Amino acid sequence: MKKIVLLFSVWFLLESCTWVRVFTFFLPSVEDHHIFPRDTITSEFSPLVFPSRIDQRINDIENWIPETERLGSQNIVEFLNKTQSTAFVVLRKDTILYEYYASYHKPQKQQIIFSVSKSIVNFLAAIAIEEGKMKMEQKVSDFLPEFKSDQRVDIQIKHLMNMVSGLNAEDKSNLFRLSQLYYNTNLSKLVRNYDQMIHDPGSHFAYASHSTQILAFCIEKAMQKNLTELFKEKIFIPLSFECDAYLTLDTKKNKALRAYGGFALCTKDLLKLGQLMLHRGMYKGRQIVPSFLFDELIHRTPKEDQWWGYLYGIWRDGYINESIWEDQDFFAAGFNGQFIYVNPKDSVVIIRQGLKEPIRFPPLMGRLSALISQRENDLTVSSNNYADQFEGVYESNYGEKYEVVQKGINTLNGEPQWIIFKDLNQTLKVKKLFVAQQIDGKSIGVNRFSYFNRAIFKVKEGRVEGMFFDNQRSLELKFFEKKSDLGLNLRKVKLNKIKAETNKKVTFEK
Repeated sequence: MKKIVLLFSVWFLLESCTWVRVFTFFLPSVEDHHIFPRDTITSEFSPLVFPSRIDQRINDIENWIPETERLGSQNIVEFLNKTQSTAFVVLRKDTILYEYYASYHKPQKQQIIFSVSKSIVNFLAAIAIEEGKMKMEQKVSDFLPEFKSDQRVDIQIKHLMNMVSGLNAEDKSNLFRLSQLYYNTNLSKLVRNYDQMIHDPGSHFAYASHSTQILAFCIEKAMQKNLTELFKEKIFIPLSFECDAYLTLDTKKNKALRAYGGFALCTKDLLKLGQLMLHRGMYKGRQIVPSFLFDELIHRTPKEDQWWGYLYGIWRDGYINESIWEDQDFFAAGFNGQFIYVNPKDSVVIIRQGLKEPIRFPPLMGRLSALISQRENDLTVSSNNYADQFEGVYESNYGEKYEVVQKGINTLNGEPQWIIFKDLNQTLKVKKLFVAQQIDGKSIGVNRFSYFNRAIFKVKEGRVEGMFFDNQRSLELKFFEKKSDLGLNLRKVKLNKIKAETNKKVTFEK
């Protein structure tokens, strides 16, 4: 009797209203495929055995993990334990160099991959485009008629794929709204009725899971199949996934796949997805995902309606080793640090899964990729770290002036910090924008809750000659030429001298 009551209670929670789910479960978990209804795709394929050899350089964590981010770890196993990683696999040229699984996790165990699911949905969109079933510039209203009657009418497929839809649905800006999406019991109704716009489509970047869910419904309309069937036909079978795949749904009644973050896959199959991405959509000699998607990811040509750091459900704003335009690496990313990192230049794939993401993994994986490929990074060679040249006055072609000043060392974590000031009127009156920490040897930045500010320095012949100022939300990546090395303290001295000599009032605001 108790078992029947328990089963009924679970069913009631899953099929009841959205807010009951929110307050019952609240925090998302990698085990959420056990609480949501789901489609199951059963594998009939034999496990793929990768050749393997141990690369001892991976254990030299001082060469790819800054001391301030090691959490006191002395070796890689300790580091992975402290960061609550469930899996960490390094593949180079189709050979496994390192493989770690937490004691309670197995390589064939499924876990929710959260927003890595968005990358898969974008793969399916690219396939639909390649097959002529929909177009990049096609309006969403062609598939969802509700979009024709309001300001959403100009949203195109490419806007959804690149997170520039203009919808007022940015994930981190409203956690209650995000929770309502995550636990929603009728996703089709939600996306059709949600009509709040904040920008013109194609003008601003705003990471919104809402956009991927809309994209999923467009794909289903275009291909005349549900997303589970499409995933099975276009990706699961061609890649011979060796574990069952669980695709979670809003409810058993409505059966809408939670496309923005509801896929549950095992580590071994994530590795196959990584191989697919590394080989530009090709797997074992067969083109599975159109190559144009990966060609654009690798060749970072700026476009008007894209933010440089995100394209087709995949991120490019990780570690800067060579330059913002010359680096080729990219990664699919999900909540709490689910990653498929790919570096075509090094032929490297890195899978990281975990329960938490206490440190930012992409710069670490970028350094590791360089290390195992016998290239230098900013930790192995001091000449790759240009931090001593970051300070200075920078000016754009529009006459805007920014000043970068080293603040010192953060006493809490030992990280070097900089302050970025903006000259308000091209004189001496400045305003503090933010305090930034060093990301790598060529950039500094800060997480500002819902977006990431970053200054990426351009180096030529061993000298910092300017910086790209990236505020993420704006699609324009402004370049500022370095005009002088004048720092904040020297500027204060200069101001005091001007005041003493001219007896004029000069203002300086922090």
